[in-house]
Amino acid sequence: MLSNSSASRNRRKGPRRYLKLKIVLSGSDALGESFTESTETRVVTMDGGSFVTSRRLRIGSTVRISTPDGKFNAPAAVRNSRHDAPSSTYTCGFSFEEEVHGWVLR
Repeated sequence: MLSNSSASRNRRKGPRRYLKLKIVLSGSDALGESFTESTETRVVTMDGGSFVTSRRLRIGSTVRISTPDGKFNAPAAVRNSRHDAPSSTYTCGFSFEEEVHGWVLR
């Protein structure tokens, strides 16, 4: 049985959708190297989602998420990261650091 605090942490703020949306990810990786990478989301929510990257990112670091056409652009905090050894990629959860306009679930 989950404790009240565990249940609270596991509650979602809103709906999530499994959606592969092309994005451009930029920031600094765990080694401090600046990068820009074209990738895609796996899940989107009103406040963020998850993406796949070839870079190891620090939890709590800020990245910039934008659409390839540049119509959407916002800073986001990396909330979690899971390494997939066979593909040498990381799936990272993120949440926007400010209120955003033009995100897919707004």
